Amino acid sequence: LIAPGKVITARHCVLGAIDGKAAIELFFPHGNGASVSGKVLADSTEQDTCLLTVDENSAIQPLLLSGQLPSEGEKWKTFGYPIGKTAIGHRLSGNVAQVLGFPKLKIDMDLSVAAEEALTAYEGMSGGAIVCDGRAVGVIRLKLDRTVAGISLKQLQWFLKANGITLPQNAPAPE
Repeated sequence: LIAPGKVITARHCVLGAIDGKAAIELFFPHGNGASVSGKVLADSTEQDTCLLTVDENSAIQPLLLSGQLPSEGEKWKTFGYPIGKTAIGHRLSGNVAQVLGFPKLKIDMDLSVAAEEALTAYEGMSGGAIVCDGRAVGVIRLKLDRTVAGISLKQLQWFLKANGITLPQNAPAPE
C-alpha cells in the first residue's frame, strides 16, 4: 500500500486480471488475515508495473515512500508469499548489491539475500515492496541466480505521478 487505496505491484503478478480472467486478492502481513479485493487502476508493460485500487477504509496504513535510490551495501527487506510458503508468507532481507545507472531487464536494483532467509525458489516474491530505512524504495521484479532484483520508485516516478502519487525527494528517515 503506497497511498490510501493504492497498491503497487509487478504487472506480471496480475496478468490474469489485466486480461479480465482473474480476480485480484491481496493479503497484508500486518492485517487481520482477511483478503482484500483489488482492481487494476493503471499498468505499464515497459516497467512491468501495475497500480491497483483497494478499499480506502482499510485499517492498514500506506508505507512511507522515498524517491531516493538506496546506497550499495544498504540493508533492505521485503515480504511476500513464495511457492511453498503461500499460506504463511516469508520475509527476505539482505544488502543492496548494486544500483544500476539505468534499468536493465526492467530492474535497477540488484539485491543480495541474507543466507538464513534464502529460498530455493522465489516465485511469489514479485511485487513486494523493497524497504530501506523504513521507506519503500522499489518493487521486487524478478529472481537472479539465488537472489532477487527490483525496480526503484525513482524509475517509476513518472508512472506514479500520472496516477496521483508524488514521491518525496529528501524526506528525513522515520523515527
